[in-house]
Amino acid sequence: MSEDLSLKKAERRAWTLYYEDGLWDIFLGLMFLGGGLRTLTDNLWFYLFILAGPLVVVLGRMKMTLPRIGVIKFGTRRKQRRRVLIVVIVIAVILTFLLMLIPALGIAAPGAAAGYVLALTVPLVFVYMAYLLEFRRLYGYAVLVAATMILTEVVGVRAGAWAQVITGTIALLVGLWHLVHFLRSYPIPEKTVM
Repeated sequence: MSEDLSLKKAERRAWTLYYEDGLWDIFLGLMFLGGGLRTLTDNLWFYLFILAGPLVVVLGRMKMTLPRIGVIKFGTRRKQRRRVLIVVIVIAVILTFLLMLIPALGIAAPGAAAGYVLALTVPLVFVYMAYLLEFRRLYGYAVLVAATMILTEVVGVRAGAWAQVITGTIALLVGLWHLVHFLRSYPIPEKTVM
């Protein structure tokens, strides 16, 4: 029984190690910054920040995380959580991108209640992701996102965009801090010649 517990503890530690690299924070920071700067400047090029976020995670994992900690084979429960998470993230990114793009292209204007619905649902997606990933910093981002979205609805779009830029900057700085700490804590193992 204690062997099962120590194995589960080791698996949980390995699982959470994947989120110590700060790449998810950088991903979120780029998304928030892209959305906020797009709104403030009315420049569509800032959507590239949103699209760059997933690339940062994928390439960062391949080039920085995996060479340091290796590939870990998780049990079926963790694999299932990962599949659900990927589906949730893909849907959330696509919907966010479309919701921002549709009004920008003049196709449709959002309804009066749309902002409040998003202010409720988007943080809930973050909370669900935090639970699935066992990634506690996401709970904090859920609060920041909710505050940003409510500020947008109550004070106005410009105030909300600035709040989004601030949230993105916080997430980006937290991610960069974690990335630097991760790179220092887990150097690439030297190859031994036999």
